[in-house]
Amino acid sequence: MPTDRRRVRHNFTTWGNAPQVVKLCLTLFRAPVAAPLRCPFEMHNLLPCLALAALVTTPLTRTAEACGGSYESPRPAPPQISLVTTHTTGLATSRMPSRGRMSFAIIGIEPTQPEKLEWRRVSSSTSYDPTEVAPTGYYHRHTLTLLGASGTRVVSTKNQVALKNVRWNYDALFDALTLPVAANDNFTIALRGDHAGAVWHAFRPTFVQPSSIAGTNLSIKRGRGASFTILDGKREIGSHEGTVLGAVDLDGARYLVVTSGDGFATTIAVPFSA
Repeated sequence: MPTDRRRVRHNFTTWGNAPQVVKLCLTLFRAPVAAPLRCPFEMHNLLPCLALAALVTTPLTRTAEACGGSYESPRPAPPQISLVTTHTTGLATSRMPSRGRMSFAIIGIEPTQPEKLEWRRVSSSTSYDPTEVAPTGYYHRHTLTLLGASGTRVVSTKNQVALKNVRWNYDALFDALTLPVAANDNFTIALRGDHAGAVWHAFRPTFVQPSSIAGTNLSIKRGRGASFTILDGKREIGSHEGTVLGAVDLDGARYLVVTSGDGFATTIAVPFSA
């Protein structure tokens, strides 16, 4: 029975994925034509299929919306965010504590062969902080943008270490970068790369709900367990779970920074309102 080309073209509007597109192309190639030349790879069939294949294989970035759903956007994904962990240090003796601070940016989990690393306490023996650090022998240079109460600062570091017994997850081992910061510096997150124009907005949790995010029109209303609701002014714009750290403005967009307590952070796109 001859193939009805009108029916094939109508079905094209209902087929929306790559396997079906391939099936459609094969159907078109095999469809009989009135012309003397019956080559299955006729130009008038081949060109639409090539254009169609290019369309369905074009990747789009999926960005989380504040409503908890997602939408397709050609905008590049936000840079990878690392949490910053800071620890008080001291000398080996309790008489001369010489109290300073060390900060690290978490970049991964499961260091290579942790049983062969030389572990030591980050803090003095009198501290309640059980975090341990060990050099890994990797010295690949990284550029990071630190954000927090101390503002925005672009730094370069190549000292990669391993951490364990970190307060977020005492059972996990982390790869981290030692940060070149002073004892009085206070940073919350690190962005991969140079983002000198990024702006940090700290979250200010209060007993009275909702709690505001500094410098924005956003606020957070706690729910049951780890759930929370995001408000833009008085309008609810979405519900999520986790611990809110703050918001970051970057390249004309604003992202809420949330952690689930595992040592890593995620972002949620929110309205860029003052």
